[in-house]
Amino acid sequence: MVLFITIALIIGVIVPAVTVWDNADKTVVRAELSGDWTWDERAQSVREAVDMMRSVNHQVDLIAVHHNNRIPPGALLQGRRLLNAMPDNWGYMVIASGGFIRSMIMLLKQVSGSQGERILVASSLEEARRLLSQQRTGHG
Repeated sequence: MVLFITIALIIGVIVPAVTVWDNADKTVVRAELSGDWTWDERAQSVREAVDMMRSVNHQVDLIAVHHNNRIPPGALLQGRRLLNAMPDNWGYMVIASGGFIRSMIMLLKQVSGSQGERILVASSLEEARRLLSQQRTGHG
């Protein structure tokens, strides 16, 4: 998958949604959204992430990285669908983004009850990884 992403970037193709393991231990799935993505592309990314999570028998966290500040209409409804699709071994979800998307995620956290407590917000991939590390070591 990394090779595919690298080739796509070299030839100038923007891949709207890419889902990969973020570490060799398979404890974190990373979904990256670039360009003008659609909810269908996001749904495919979620299906891939859920399949990856279900392929292991331990807790798996999710990092969703948004490389732009654009989000299609219907964000709260789609966010609820995403949360409802998460498998039993889902741990935390960190959304790495800014601006409007960050505001929408904060609203989603408020209306999602106990699931909302498992959603974290970061400004970058590095911060998302740091937040997950803190959660896993009990320092979050």
